[in-house]
Amino acid sequence: MLSRLAVRNAKRSARDYLIYLVTVTFSLSMVYAFNLIVFSSEIRNLSYGMSAMTGIIIFISLIIVLVIGWLICYMTRFILEKRSREFGTYLLLGIPNRDVASLFVRENLLMGAAALMISLLVGSFLYQILDMIIMRIFQASYQIQFQFSAKALALTAGYGAAIYLFAMARVRRQLSKIKICDLLYMEKKNEASALKTGKGHWTLFLAAVAACAAGGGILWYLCHHSEEVHNGGVLLLLSVVLLIGSIYGIYMTVTSFLSKTVLAGNSFKYKKHRLFLLRNMTARMRTMGVTIGTLALLLTLTLTATSMGLLFERFFSEKRESTMSFDITASTARPSEDLSPVSAYAEEKLGIQSQLAYPLYDGGNKTLTDWFRKQDSPVGWMEFAPVLAYSDYKELRQMLGYRETELKEGRYLIQCTPRIREIAEQEKIPDIRFGGETLTFQESRSEPFGVGDGFNGTGYVVIVPDNIAAKLPVYHMSLAVQTEKETTPEDAVNLVNLLYETYSYEGIDTCNTKGSIRDTYLSVFTILAFSLYYVGLIFVCAAAAVLAVHQLSEAVKYQFRYEILSKLGVGNREGKKLVFQQQLLFFGVPLMIPVPLSIFLSRQLSYWMLMNEISDKTFLHSQGISLGLFGLVYLIYFVTSWRACSRLAFS
Repeated sequence: MLSRLAVRNAKRSARDYLIYLVTVTFSLSMVYAFNLIVFSSEIRNLSYGMSAMTGIIIFISLIIVLVIGWLICYMTRFILEKRSREFGTYLLLGIPNRDVASLFVRENLLMGAAALMISLLVGSFLYQILDMIIMRIFQASYQIQFQFSAKALALTAGYGAAIYLFAMARVRRQLSKIKICDLLYMEKKNEASALKTGKGHWTLFLAAVAACAAGGGILWYLCHHSEEVHNGGVLLLLSVVLLIGSIYGIYMTVTSFLSKTVLAGNSFKYKKHRLFLLRNMTARMRTMGVTIGTLALLLTLTLTATSMGLLFERFFSEKRESTMSFDITASTARPSEDLSPVSAYAEEKLGIQSQLAYPLYDGGNKTLTDWFRKQDSPVGWMEFAPVLAYSDYKELRQMLGYRETELKEGRYLIQCTPRIREIAEQEKIPDIRFGGETLTFQESRSEPFGVGDGFNGTGYVVIVPDNIAAKLPVYHMSLAVQTEKETTPEDAVNLVNLLYETYSYEGIDTCNTKGSIRDTYLSVFTILAFSLYYVGLIFVCAAAAVLAVHQLSEAVKYQFRYEILSKLGVGNREGKKLVFQQQLLFFGVPLMIPVPLSIFLSRQLSYWMLMNEISDKTFLHSQGISLGLFGLVYLIYFVTSWRACSRLAFS
C-alpha cells in the first residue's frame, strides 16, 4: 500500500514542483555531459594541454554537486513543510513515524531516480553540442556519434546517489522523531529569522555595508598593488570573508533599514498597492534573509563566472593573435651564436617560404616603459625600450603580408598589443631619445607581430631609423621563419631539444611554433571558459528555481489574500498586474547586490589575472553579453513563475 501511495505522491509532487525537478534534471545532465568530456579520448588528444581538463572539471563538478545538494536539501525541507498537514494526518490515522518517513523518502528517491535517468539521455545530447563547439574551436573534424563512458556514468550516478541519500537521511531522521502537533502546524510557521530582536538592525545594516566597502577596497588594493603585497593570500581571504559576510548581513537586516527610512513616510507606502507589495516583501525578507543571502551569493558567483569566461575568451584570443605571428620564432641572448639549426630543421621538415635573422636593440632608457606603466599598460618585465631597425621591420611585415608603413624623418613607430595601442591613441606619448637623437611619436600598429611573448618585446617594440638603431647595443638575436607546411606542437618540442643540444640552456631566449602557441592558448581558454560557463549556468538555474518554486507555493498558501483583494474590487487584470509587480520585486531584490558587485569583481580580477590587457570597451562588451545571457535564463524562470502564480491567484 505504501509503495502505491509513494508512486502516486511522487507523480503529484513532480507535477507541483516541475520547475525544481527540471532544474535538477538539467543540472545532472550538465554534470554527465562534462564527465563525458573528461573521459573522452578524442578531446584529450586534441592538445597536450587538454589533459589538465580532467582534474579541473572533476573539481568544478564537486562544487556543482554541493550546490545541487543544497538545492535538493532546501527543496526537500520546503516540500516537507508544505505537506506537513498531510503527513500529520497519516500519523493521526495510526501510521507509524518510520513508515511516514519511508513513504516520503521513497517518493523523493523515485523522483531522483527519474531525474537521473532522464539526465543521462539529455546529457548525451548536451555532450554532442559541447563536443561540436570544442572541435570547432580547435578546427578539428567533427562527426555525430554516440558516446558512452562507464566511468562518466558511474561518476554521475555516484554524485546523484550521494546527494539524495544525504538529503533523505536528514529528512528520515527528522520525521522519525517529529510529533503530530509539530507536523500539523509546521505549514503555518515561517523560516526562523537569524536575528531574534529588531533592536540594532539598522546599525548592523550599516556595518554590513561598511564590510562590503572594506572587502572591495582590500581586493582593489590587492589587484592593483600585488607586487607590493607580501601576504596576498591572507588579504584575499579577508576580502572574501568580508564580502560574503556583508551579503548575508545586508539581506538579513535590510528590512529594518527600509522600515526606518523609506517606509517611515506614510505618503510613500500608502499610495496605490504599495502597502500590499511592500508588506509581503518585508515579511519574506525578515524570515528568508539567510536564504536570499545564499541566493544572492550564488547569483554573484554566476555573474562573475560568466563575465570572466567571456573575458578569458577575449584575452586568449587577443593574446594568441599578438603572439602567433610567424610560423617559427627563435631568439638567443648571445648575439655571437647563430640560429642556423632552426633554419635547417625548418628546411628539412617543413619547407621555408621566407626567413629573416635580425637583432633587437636595447633602447638604453626607461622613458617609454615608465610612461606606459603610469598608464597601467601591460608592458611586461623589460626595464628598457626594445628597439627594431626600420629595414628589418619592413621585411618582417612583408613576410606576414601586412601593408607597408612609412617611417618619417625624426619619428618613431610602435608595434604593440591592441590594449597598449588603445592607450597610445588616448594619451600623448612622450618624445624619446635614442643614439643621441630625439624622436617624436608617429603612430602605433597592433597586427600580430610576436610582441606578446618576449620574442619582439613584451607588449611593444619601438621602430626607429636604421642609422639610429646601429648606435644601440644588441640585446638578443632573433630568427623568424614562414614555412610551407603548418607547424605543430611536436615541432616546437623538437626545436627546443635541438637548440639545447647545440647551446646551453641560458643561451636560448625563446623558441616556439605557431602550432604550439595555438594549441596552448586554445587549451587554456577551453578549460577555463567552459568551466566558468558550467558553474554560472548551474548556479543561476539553482537560484532561480528556488525563487520560482517558493513563489508558486506562496501563491497557493496565501491565496486567501488575493480573494480578499477581489472582494475589495481588484479585478483580474489589475490583480495579475499586482502579481507581476510582486514577482518583479521578489526576483529583483536578490539582484540588488550581485549585479554591481559582480561587475566590480570582474573588473578587479581581469586587472589582476589578465594583466590589465582587457580594454574598457572589451570589458563593457563582455559585461553586456554576460548580463544578457544571465538575464535570459533568469527571465525564463521569472515568466514561468509569474504566469503560474497569476493563474493560481486570479484564475
